[in-house]
Amino acid sequence: MDESVNKMFEKTIHVLQDQREYLAYIRAEQADLDYKAQIKYATDKGREEEKIKIAIKLKKLDYPLKEIAKITGMPVKEIKKL
Repeated sequence: MDESVNKMFEKTIHVLQDQREYLAYIRAEQADLDYKAQIKYATDKGREEEKIKIAIKLKKLDYPLKEIAKITGMPVKEIKKL
């Protein structure tokens, strides 16, 4: 009976190690996805800020709002608020 208990114990430890490795893998994957999402958000935000700066400059130069909207891809309503 001791031998069967030892075998069961070894299998249990092996399964637990596999689960730990799996969880570590999942955590690493999630961290990587989070990092990529943060980079994308920062990049998108930077692009949005650039659009706003360009729209402001064009508005100061009295470009038509519809033209600014075409150039920046921003809605005319947002451009009016600038």
